[in-house]
Amino acid sequence: MTRFARAGAYQKKQPHDATSWLEMRSAGAADSSSSSDGRRRDDHQQKGSRDRFHRKRGYDDSFYNSKQSDEWKRGNRSEFRRQKRMDKREAVKVCFNCRKEGHMVAECPDEKRRQGMGICFKCGSTEHGVSECRAKVKSDEYPYATCFICKETGHLSKQCPDNPRGLYPNGGCCKECGSVEHFRRDCPELQKQQGFIDVKASKISDLSSADAEPTEKTDFPPPKIRKKGPKIVKF
Repeated sequence: MTRFARAGAYQKKQPHDATSWLEMRSAGAADSSSSSDGRRRDDHQQKGSRDRFHRKRGYDDSFYNSKQSDEWKRGNRSEFRRQKRMDKREAVKVCFNCRKEGHMVAECPDEKRRQGMGICFKCGSTEHGVSECRAKVKSDEYPYATCFICKETGHLSKQCPDNPRGLYPNGGCCKECGSVEHFRRDCPELQKQQGFIDVKASKISDLSSADAEPTEKTDFPPPKIRKKGPKIVKF
């Protein structure tokens, strides 16, 4: 047997008539107008309190306008100084090719004098530079280099005999040995004093291990080869 809890209250409920669309539309418009009026009233109150606070502090519209103009002027002055520094650096540049100011060798407009540029000074290849070259040439030799001073090939401008200043165009020399062909940090005498010695790494064969510790080679005397006597055959 099925029982219904509070069945009497359920039977007493009576449905109401449906609300018309006109009544619902008018009620929604009234709610939206009241909410917008409330928000407008709150914004006005906040603005009034903010204005009273600023008037108490002595701020007005001219203060904010002047502050914005100061920020704009400050940014404009900073940009002007940055552009001035860039122009100054560009003006100091001197092309080693044509000896004119305002550009570097890579940007030189004189195409005739740019022959020999953009190649490897050790092997003459156009696919790589000196730092990536694997040609068996001494470190201070550049067979394909063109000197900017005497226009001859075989050496750089710092090694040119017609260049008395070398790497120091404004004068000066190495503080250790007095040479103008290298800086003090690259001085061989200073490196010897600090204990730096040039060591050549030995080649690794297919049968040797890459994890093996390098051993110092000592000059041992060659082994004596015993001379073999006549061979005797017994029957």
